[in-house]
Amino acid sequence: MGEAQSKVVSHYPTVLVIGGGAAGTTVARELDESGRLNVLLIEQRNFYFHHIGALRSAVQPEFIKKCIIPYDMLLTNGNSLKAKVKEITPEGVLLNAKVLPIAYDYLVLATGSTYGAPAKTKIMEKTKLASEYKGISMKIKVAEDIVIMGGGVLGVELAGEIREVYPDKNITILSRGYKLLEPGCSKDLYDDLDYQLKELNIKVMKGESCEVTPEQKEAGHLAEKKTWVTSKGTEVKADLTFFCVGMTPVINPFTKHFGNHVSENGRVLVNEYLQVEDQEKIFACGDCAEIESMTHSNAFEQAKCVANNILALEDKDKEEPEFEMISYEKQNKLLMIPLGTEHGVTQFPFLEMVVGEKMTSAVKGEDLLVSKAWSALRNDVDDPKSIELGTIENTEGRHRIKLANITAILDVLPEVAEGLMLHGLPVY
Repeated sequence: MGEAQSKVVSHYPTVLVIGGGAAGTTVARELDESGRLNVLLIEQRNFYFHHIGALRSAVQPEFIKKCIIPYDMLLTNGNSLKAKVKEITPEGVLLNAKVLPIAYDYLVLATGSTYGAPAKTKIMEKTKLASEYKGISMKIKVAEDIVIMGGGVLGVELAGEIREVYPDKNITILSRGYKLLEPGCSKDLYDDLDYQLKELNIKVMKGESCEVTPEQKEAGHLAEKKTWVTSKGTEVKADLTFFCVGMTPVINPFTKHFGNHVSENGRVLVNEYLQVEDQEKIFACGDCAEIESMTHSNAFEQAKCVANNILALEDKDKEEPEFEMISYEKQNKLLMIPLGTEHGVTQFPFLEMVVGEKMTSAVKGEDLLVSKAWSALRNDVDDPKSIELGTIENTEGRHRIKLANITAILDVLPEVAEGLMLHGLPVY
C-alpha cells in the first residue's frame, strides 16, 4: 500500500472533526485528501473500533484483533488526537485537561451513539477492550439458556453469531413488534429471515417484551439466572440475557450552547446540507444527527455530503468553483443481515429484490466488512502499518510536516504538540 506525500497545510482553514467512527473518519479523509484544509480528528480512542465486527468478537474473541484499526495512516496531512471534548461553543472546542479552546473554521459533529456491550463498548484501551470481549465470550460459553431482548438487526445478528459456534444452546429472541427488524422491509425479507431463524432453531417470540431498566440497557447484558415474564405473561428462563433495545445519540458536549438545535429524539437538527440550523460552518452527520435511521451505510453517505459541502463553502467566492453545495438525499433502505458466516438475508432497494444466504455471506457475512474498514483507513488488515509497530515509511519527514500542521491548530509549542500527537490528552 503506497503512502501519499504529506504537505504543510498549517496556513489553511482548520476543520475539527469530533468523533472517529464511520462518519468522522470519512469526512476527515475526504477533506484531508483535498490538500486545502488542516484537519484534526478528535476521538477518545487512539484507534478505530469496527463495531460491525463486535458481535462476532463476543462469540469468537480472537476476532476483536481485526476490529481494532490504527488511525496512523488515515490522514496524510492532518492528524488525529486522542482526547475528550468537554464543550463545543460557536468559537471553539474545549478539551479535557486543556484550558484554552481550539478555534475552528469548520466543525463536524460525528460523535455517534452508545449501546451496551457487546454491540458497542465504552472502553477506550485496546487491552481492556480485548479483555471485555473475552469475558463476554466466556459467559456465552457457559450459558445454556440465552435470551435476546430486541428483534432488531443487532438482536437477530447476535443470535446468528451464537448459533454458528454453539448449535445446542437454547436461544430466544423477544421482539416487541409482530415483525422482526424495523417497519418498511419487504415481505420477502421477513419471510426469508423467519425461515432461516427457524431452520437454525432460534426461537422468536413476536409481540412480547419485558421491561428493561436504563442500567440494563447501558450494561448490554446480564449474566445471572432469571425467569423473565413477558408483556403477555409468558415465562422465559435465562442464565444470560442480552439487551439489544436501541442506541442513544452522543451529543453531550454540544447541548450547553446549542440546546435549541436538538430534536425530541436527542439528535442534532440539521438542514438539507447537513449544516446545524443557523450555523453555516457547523455540520453534523452519522448517528448523532437527526437525518434518517442509524446505520453504517447512512453515516458513510452523509459524511461524503458534508465533506463536499465544506469544500463548496471554500469555493463559494470562486468564478469557477470545483464544488457546489448539494442537498443530502436520504438513502433507500439497504439491509444486510448476516446470521454468522454462512446464513443471512439482504434487501437491495435499488434492485427491488431480496437475496439470501450465499450473497449475504459473500458480501458481508464472511468478514463483516473488516477488509473494507481497514482499506477505508488506508491500511491493510493483512499487513498493518502503524507508528506503534514501526512500519510506516518515511516516518521522520511525514512526522515533521504533520507536527507543523497540528501545532498551528492547537496553538502550542512544537514540543507540546509532539507529546499530544504521541499520547493524547487524559480521557476521564
